[in-house]
Amino acid sequence: MLELLESNQRVRDKYNTTTIKLLERVNPKIDYSRYKNYQYDRKRGGWKSLNFLLDEGIVRNLSEYFNLLKDLDNKMVFNDPATVIDIIKEAEGVPFLAHPSSYFNGEKMSTRELKKWIDFGISGIECYTSYGSIEDAKEYVKFCNKNNLLISGGSDCHGTFVPDRKLGNPKVTLDMLNIGDMLGLALTHVQINSAKTRFSALVERKFYRGKT
Repeated sequence: MLELLESNQRVRDKYNTTTIKLLERVNPKIDYSRYKNYQYDRKRGGWKSLNFLLDEGIVRNLSEYFNLLKDLDNKMVFNDPATVIDIIKEAEGVPFLAHPSSYFNGEKMSTRELKKWIDFGISGIECYTSYGSIEDAKEYVKFCNKNNLLISGGSDCHGTFVPDRKLGNPKVTLDMLNIGDMLGLALTHVQINSAKTRFSALVERKFYRGKT
């Protein structure tokens, strides 16, 4: 799992770097040397090339950023969904298809497309999201119930750079979801990690006492 995350980060870093280098060729206001030394507060959300162009005054929002990049020959290529899902499961994770309507400009993902994700191996779908309508959410829930999939929800909040996506929107309560034994598994992991921490601290205290 860690190897997958590190690989994804390398892909993103390369994409960001290539984006700025390509834009530098066509826009004299963009300086790659400034980008190399650029740092930003990660709590803002977003990613390096986006925040750099925002702070440099090249773009004002996410829409302008993507519009600026639309003609660039630059793409991110990640592992295929089935491979990623297998890795998540091997790490005892639970793979969900996140905000399906977002991939179709807010329109509901078709049943045919949803079934492809079942074949890839998903365990559930994020039915309640800030994309699409409540009617779409109900259809996703119906699909999950029919196909024995878990049901989750989320805001897709990524910080202040997308002001329309805020924590708590849409409002989702636990009775609307079906997350199986995920809470129990999470609690178990917390308890195990807590026990490991206490054990390590105990061993460390005994070790240092023995040296004095």
